[in-house]
Amino acid sequence: MIRLGAFAGILAVMALWEWLSPRRHQEIGRLRRWPSNLGIIALNSVVVRLVFPAAAVGTALLAEARAGDFCKHLKRRPGLRSRRR
Repeated sequence: MIRLGAFAGILAVMALWEWLSPRRHQEIGRLRRWPSNLGIIALNSVVVRLVFPAAAVGTALLAEARAGDFCKHLKRRPGLRSRRR
């Protein structure tokens, strides 16, 4: 909720700023631009939420296939005992 509130607040400030003091005349009006820009933001959020977890799982599976168990490659020092009983 904090991120959504921060996004909405910054978006409102920027929209007000653009409305009060535009830097140049826009060829395409706000009513046409803003919905498409907000749609891109929504699509980006959905894609990121799906791709990053899938990438993490894919990387873990790749590491397992290539190296097997990482811990078996670690060398123990002779003076240390295992904590397993």
